[in-house]
Amino acid sequence: MLADPYDQLPAITFWLLGSRASATAADIAPALPAVGLGLVPLVLLRWQVNVLSLGGEEARALGDEAGRRRVLAMAAATLVTASVTAIAGVVGRVGLVIPHIARMLVGPGFGRLLPVSARAGSCPCTTPTRP
Repeated sequence: MLADPYDQLPAITFWLLGSRASATAADIAPALPAVGLGLVPLVLLRWQVNVLSLGGEEARALGDEAGRRRVLAMAAATLVTASVTAIAGVVGRVGLVIPHIARMLVGPGFGRLLPVSARAGSCPCTTPTRP
């Protein structure tokens, strides 16, 4: 209610919708270390995330205690998501829809799903831009 409707309100609206249209290399650079730090464990655990998706009891039946690995995977995914959201805004539809579309394309295996989801989510055709 207090935001200037000609200056501040459009900026707030575009951040809430999410856009990479105004992001520059200087804006993206601070987020790169955090994204890289989060992607490393996800890439290293990509083959084991399938076991994590089974649940605790099923994983124990397979001889795997997945508690610490699950926390690490969730922390890494949260770090990547928070870093990218700080730059692009809350792009909820991309974050919710793209992994499901990627899963339909390549199947449920996380080793294939991670790179396809990352590439599809970063595609310019999936991100809203300013008019």
